[in-house]
Amino acid sequence: MGDDDLRNWVADMCGRYPQMSGGASTDPQVCEDDGPNMSVQPAEPEPAPAPAEPAPQCGGDELGENQDRPVEVPTPGMGGAPQAFDDSKVTFNASGKMWIGGRATSESDFPGGQSGTVAISPGQAGQVRVDVRVEYFEDNMVINDTFRQDFHVTWNVAADADGRLTIDSPAPDVGAQRGGTWMRFDSINPASGASHVQVSPKVVFGAVSGGLSLGVGVQTAAAASFVQKTFRLNINVC
Repeated sequence: MGDDDLRNWVADMCGRYPQMSGGASTDPQVCEDDGPNMSVQPAEPEPAPAPAEPAPQCGGDELGENQDRPVEVPTPGMGGAPQAFDDSKVTFNASGKMWIGGRATSESDFPGGQSGTVAISPGQAGQVRVDVRVEYFEDNMVINDTFRQDFHVTWNVAADADGRLTIDSPAPDVGAQRGGTWMRFDSINPASGASHVQVSPKVVFGAVSGGLSLGVGVQTAAAASFVQKTFRLNINVC
């Protein structure tokens, strides 16, 4: 086919299919008439749409990112080992959940250590619960001792249509003690604010619980001392 024949064929095709001349079709080719060099050229692709802005995050802690972060408090001198080598410690593990209609809808493992966040929607009512495990390791010269006790506190909560929260009085529940050391779980100290609940468990050592164990069946009097930490669970309404 000669140049004239090719040019006539292209012109004929453009006449039959106007989209080849820049119409609304998505055909990837257009006709360009540049005299004897008229040819079919690829069309420039349309620019890709800009990515959508991410939706703002609102709610509790992301479950996939939750990490159990225990809070450890060293207590050298409370065990039976020499103080310089005493690895005695109290450990707190806290978590929180929002329950709506008998189902956990939001959860936090306190990724901040002593703080976490759960969520409730306007117009909903449910229960928010904070669970804490208290553990004590007593480092002794011969036989180490351990202690563990769990508790949880539940509050009835409701969010009105405007997002205002109502938080009822706390209902604590303390589990049985496991293990034995010269310490005791003293109190929970629950509290609440406009948009949060919290607990402040207190662990007491010393004479108030019978003396200080040396790990060899001998006790010595000791001044009362304690460890107390506060765990706060924020409640988002969204």
